[in-house]
Formats: sequence, structure tokens, C-alpha cells
Amino acid sequence: MVALETVEDVERAWSKYETTAFIYLENPEDYSLYPNRDVILGAQNIYMISAHHQLHCLKKLHIAMTLLAHPPDHSTTEELLGGVKHAEHCFNYLRQGILCAADSALEGPTPENDLLGYDVQHQCRKWDGKGGLDEWRRKHDANNMR
Repeated sequence: MVALETVEDVERAWSKYETTAFIYLENPEDYSLYPNRDVILGAQNIYMISAHHQLHCLKKLHIAMTLLAHPPDHSTTEELLGGVKHAEHCFNYLRQGILCAADSALEGPTPENDLLGYDVQHQCRKWDGKGGLDEWRRKHDANNMR
């Protein structure tokens, strides 16, 4: 595993994931949502998918931890504190997401007695492919609705 010591390293590692997926809904009331305006400037009824918001938060936490562990020479206290403030939101948001999902898969130790949570059967939602969350997101992508 390669060490990620710069923000650029972290950005590259996360580049294959869509972490800011905004979607457009013509009738948000169908999803028990309120209409909105200017989430994206000039657009209405734009929403973010929770799973993508969670990925966004993990990425931001990864960047914040990288900045704290390996602060670049040019970083300012304001930049570091901005990352910490966003991290506070992200920790709380992810805590709520974990409580909501309440994955009840049982995790036991490996033969080496490490409790890692690997090789455990989880009931996951379909992410990609036909009928997956990503297909639905692309269909409603806010960038295609302008």
C-alpha cells in the first residue's frame, strides 16, 4: 500500500469515486422533499444522495488527517482550521449515517485473532449496474438538467 502524504495523493486515490453527486428532481414532493433553489446557483430542486455525501465526508476527513500529519510548508492556520471545521460536520454526519444503516453483520476475529471486519457477509444495496444507485443518480444528474 502506498503512503498518501499530500493532498494531491489523497485526491488521486479518491478520483475514481463520485463524491459530490447532485441530482435534479422535477417533483421533489414525490420523495417527501421540499422544493429548493440555488443549491447550485441558478438551479432549482437539486439534492445530494446520502451515500455520495458520506463518501464526500470520508474524502474530506482523509484530506484533513493528511494535512494534520503532513502539513505543507505553505499551509495556513485558516486552511487547517477550515479542514477541522468541515471534519466536525463530517464526523457527526457519518455517525448519523452509520446509526441509520445499523449494519447488523456479525464480525469475528481472524485466525490471527485480529478483529478487522473482513470476509464477513453484509447485506449491501446495489451500487452500480442496472437498477443500482449509480444508474439512478446518472439519470437524475443535475449537470444534465441545465
